[in-house]
Amino acid sequence: MKRTMAVHHGASRDMTESRILAGQTGATVVGKKADVQPALRKRARTSYTYVLRRPAGEPFYVGKGIGFRVLNHEIEADGDGKSYKLNVIRQIRAQGGEILYEIDLFHPNETEALARERALIMSIGRAEFGLGPLTNLTDGGEGPSNRSPMSKEKHRTTLGGVSGDGGDRDVVNAYFLDLHSAAASIKSIPIKPLSEFKPGRARGNAKPESKKAFLRQALALLASGRAHGILPLSPGCRIPRRFVAEDVPAIIENGVLSRLINSELVTVEAGHRPDEEVLVLTERGFRELFSGGLREMGRG
Repeated sequence: MKRTMAVHHGASRDMTESRILAGQTGATVVGKKADVQPALRKRARTSYTYVLRRPAGEPFYVGKGIGFRVLNHEIEADGDGKSYKLNVIRQIRAQGGEILYEIDLFHPNETEALARERALIMSIGRAEFGLGPLTNLTDGGEGPSNRSPMSKEKHRTTLGGVSGDGGDRDVVNAYFLDLHSAAASIKSIPIKPLSEFKPGRARGNAKPESKKAFLRQALALLASGRAHGILPLSPGCRIPRRFVAEDVPAIIENGVLSRLINSELVTVEAGHRPDEEVLVLTERGFRELFSGGLREMGRG
């Protein structure tokens, strides 16, 4: 049985139903980069689910995102990351092929997008377990459920590095590590995807070590400052806690903010929600975080 799927570059593609797993995806837009970009621009702040497909139409990865997240996987494949998904992308390009991008569905909120992502992965099936063609290393939905042994091993690197899986955490961590050469020495990255953030305001911490100005605190401020284009940092500058790393919404995590507050390195302008807070760099904060060898870092 055959099914014709229209692609938005003025042509139609004849694919076998077994290859495209007909009926399992929404196919809001299907095509090459130029075909999906207009829809993504029009709904830049809307969550969506997507499918990466081989040139013949077979799906090999399911994800969710906002903005141009769906297009970032090829950029990741240009780097040194190692994963089944990235190897498939490299193989397609080495053979002169192009990835087909499918915007499955747009969703009114991230919760629905996560549920849809999980449903698609379950429906299409992960290659690792012999259930389908997908290179995904988890069952989706932002949870750790049913991680493969390879994924469990890589998870240990996500707090301070890039696992190569291409998820939101990888994008945010890669952004952080690109801020400054000193970032590579940080074992626990102080920013995280907003999707992983647990609501609750940061509070002052009575532990003695919270009184110290750490490199990771300076880099956390720099991460948001650079994203918002407010460099060089200076005393009194206002740094939003929430920012966008590449196209992934991110936030300064609670632990490092607690230390910044308790050390009187920043003051906080409260918002209705924690992600609406704005950090104001104090004179002391500027002096202790961006002095000496770190001053150049504060200039971005």
